[in-house]
Amino acid sequence: MKSERRRELKSNPLAVWLARAWQQVQPYWRVVAAGVVVVVVAWLGMLIWRARQESYQLQSWDQLAAVANARYLDQLVEQLRKNEATRDLRPEELRREAMKQQIEQILQVAQSHPSSSVQLAAWLMAADMSYALGISYLFHDVRTAREHFNRAIEGYQRVLHTPGLPDPYLLARARFGLAQAYEARGRQAHGDEPHDWELAHQQYEVLTRSPSPFHAMAQARLDAMERSLVHEWLWDKLPSSP
Repeated sequence: MKSERRRELKSNPLAVWLARAWQQVQPYWRVVAAGVVVVVVAWLGMLIWRARQESYQLQSWDQLAAVANARYLDQLVEQLRKNEATRDLRPEELRREAMKQQIEQILQVAQSHPSSSVQLAAWLMAADMSYALGISYLFHDVRTAREHFNRAIEGYQRVLHTPGLPDPYLLARARFGLAQAYEARGRQAHGDEPHDWELAHQQYEVLTRSPSPFHAMAQARLDAMERSLVHEWLWDKLPSSP
């Protein structure tokens, strides 16, 4: 029986190789088994870590989405309307105050998630809202409008100065917002900060030199700024009325 088994092994190269391999590995099988266990544990640990990271990122985006939406802004407006200190404000003033609260909450989310895509998105949203607030104050409260334009510019610059910004869309979006804020602040400065228009022009030009969703819009703003400068020059050349 044993002789038949030996002949069978000799006629089966794979079985012979496995037998020899086992003889060589057998003295070290405990070490090999321990190594396999370590590899498996490390792999499982990596999977658990990635799952937790993905769950944490989802929670972070959920936190941002909870405070950065129009329905939540309406809720803040309603709360201010029921508050004795603010209920007598006009509807547009209530909405501005609600936007200020919403910006602060968005920035709190950004602070809670440093060095993340959620933080960049929160900075960008807060800058957009500060720019919108500046526009809303532009024609009746120049000083307050400037304050909000300044905050918007700081927010856009914070995104642009992030080391190794990976998202080209986010980069272009922040640059376009920065150009808009410079342009708006320059329009209401009345000569106090004429370099704002130059800064806006520079940012728009950068966008027109590279392919991005904001290429056409940046070119349109450059054309509009050029027409505005021509109109101002012609207005200055008109003779003054007697």
